[in-house]
Amino acid sequence: VIFVFDAESHEVAESFHTNPDPYVIAMPPDGKVAYISIAGANAIAVLDLENLELTRTFDTLAMPTGLAYIE
Repeated sequence: VIFVFDAESHEVAESFHTNPDPYVIAMPPDGKVAYISIAGANAIAVLDLENLELTRTFDTLAMPTGLAYIE
């Protein structure tokens, strides 16, 4: 499960059930999306942070346990 917290209230704004083992989250500086490695599903999920929706999933060849954002 992935939880999104409201920065002001510190309350859970939304939660997302993903395939097993969400592992690492990376975000570009604009803060519009988050990329989440789902190690147990060999995938990367894309979370739209403005609309709080999982918008896409990319399959990977092996268990993704690390992410890096490079501009």
